[in-house]
Amino acid sequence: MRGIVLSAAIAVVCLPIWAADVKDNINTDDIIKKFAAKEAEFAEARNSLGVAYLRQGRVADAVAQLREAVRLRPDLEAARRNLEDALGRP
Repeated sequence: MRGIVLSAAIAVVCLPIWAADVKDNINTDDIIKKFAAKEAEFAEARNSLGVAYLRQGRVADAVAQLREAVRLRPDLEAARRNLEDALGRP
């Protein structure tokens, strides 16, 4: 089980980086959204989705995902920083 969770975490962290290189061929937002829906308790996935929303200018959606990530994992510094960034945007 731990191997599956580790593989999922690696996919969530690496997918946005990989997909940025092929953004014309893949919609990372859809992929991350599907993953977050399946793994509702996976804070890292919600953080990644929040970042994707920020990149699209969807601040309210980003804030919702990032708040949930911080609620699930208060120790997840990346989500906390991303939430602060999102809250500072118009």
